[in-house]
Amino acid sequence: MPENNLSNGSRQHTQQQSGLLIFLVLCCAAVIALGVAAWFYFGASRRQAYPDPAAVIAVMTPVERDYLKNIQVRLSLVQQNENYAHERQVILKGEIVNLGTIGIAELQLRVQFFDGSSQVVRRETAAMWLATEQGMAAGEKRSFSLSFENIPASWNQRPPAIDVIHLQLLAQ
Repeated sequence: MPENNLSNGSRQHTQQQSGLLIFLVLCCAAVIALGVAAWFYFGASRRQAYPDPAAVIAVMTPVERDYLKNIQVRLSLVQQNENYAHERQVILKGEIVNLGTIGIAELQLRVQFFDGSSQVVRRETAAMWLATEQGMAAGEKRSFSLSFENIPASWNQRPPAIDVIHLQLLAQ
């Protein structure tokens, strides 16, 4: 009889281990499923927040597209700091110059960081100001400062490319 009790105890122990293993596998599957769902959710919201630059340029009028050549972006400083969370923070400072004869109501920039192989490792879109009555006058210069966090370690440490991808001219 004692052997039978030992055998029952061993079976119970094996069943408990099996139950624990199943529980752990289900927990891991749930965490993975949540991670995948978050990745799709935040990826979709990022794509909506930063549309394809070609699509943004396409919604400009022909006059606005032609006026892009009159906007000059001068980068004067690329500075790296560490933020409070001990993450690398890259700060870009410079100025935007309206070399044309028409005022600008709104301007969007695309900033691209590259790796050693000239592949884009980070792309951001930044609206410089919203439409106001005065906007940015013809011939005016405006300083800007942009801050970026979580720049990939593969960044080549060179100044990023900054392009004007959208502008809205003031009504004349």
